[in-house]
Amino acid sequence: LDQMSETAAFPFPALSAFADGPLADAASWAWDSLDRDIATMPEGLRPFAESNDWKNALVLPVSVRDQMPRVLASWLRNLVAGSALYYVLGLVWCALIYGCFRSRIFPKGGVPTLSAQLAQIWVSQKALVMYTLMPTIGEWLAENGLSRCYYSIEEIGGIVPYLAWTALYLFLIEFCVYWVHRALHHPLIKWLHADHHIYNTGDSLSPWAGLAFHPVDGMMQASPYVFLLVLIPVHFWTFMVMLFATAMWTTNIHDTLVGKTEPVMGSAYHTLHHTDWVYNYGQYFIFFDWLFGTLLVPEYPKLGLSLQGSWAEQDAAEAKAKAKAE
Repeated sequence: LDQMSETAAFPFPALSAFADGPLADAASWAWDSLDRDIATMPEGLRPFAESNDWKNALVLPVSVRDQMPRVLASWLRNLVAGSALYYVLGLVWCALIYGCFRSRIFPKGGVPTLSAQLAQIWVSQKALVMYTLMPTIGEWLAENGLSRCYYSIEEIGGIVPYLAWTALYLFLIEFCVYWVHRALHHPLIKWLHADHHIYNTGDSLSPWAGLAFHPVDGMMQASPYVFLLVLIPVHFWTFMVMLFATAMWTTNIHDTLVGKTEPVMGSAYHTLHHTDWVYNYGQYFIFFDWLFGTLLVPEYPKLGLSLQGSWAEQDAAEAKAKAKAE
């Protein structure tokens, strides 16, 4: 009977050595880390957890927060906040370029179709469920002491070290995102990026396309922001602001507006990335495209117009000339 009882309690005797060993300890620590009591945390980690709780309270009612561990509440808060940011930015940007300034930017047409915009919104909203794991992982790393994040600028020695480390962080992010993006065009995994590159024609790109990725694709491109936290001292709030600023930036670079932005990778550059595929992989800057020979400089027809609007004007002029010749 005793033998039967032991077998029933643990049906895999070969694994019984792990039941109370290091793996069990690691599993217990990982489980506890999802909702650690702030009062029991080391003093240096409490500000991270307290700030995460404060952000959760800004977005989620207490009745929701009390039903889940902190890390799950943080993910839900990031999902709600990220979705709100996506819709507010998209609506404002579309109202400006397709509404208020439509006659100037798209005088001869070229506005993306409504069906294309709705398709981009649908793809983006599905993917946001996964994208928002990235800031959540960063917050979890910080409050569990697994990153080199610091909470106060004084901890790093003042404003000069803060600016130096932040500049290095941004430089390495740019380098990593360039190569991750370029790798996503490799034949072995370009199917991941194909969801985003169905928007390659002049009348299909819109601000809504900025987050219209396969979820794994979007997480890969956001991953340098998170995993560099393990290597480089990064101010906690700077990390959060920079990661969410990416959502604002990606909205901008998909609007196809024309403007000389060098050395910044403006929307004219990124539009050419969509139409030509093998150029302009950078995120914020053109430096690494220039360094590695993948830079394609746009021709600026008229400042203030979009490339879509310019192409529509060219098509209209060509059609007019053809009709006149006939």
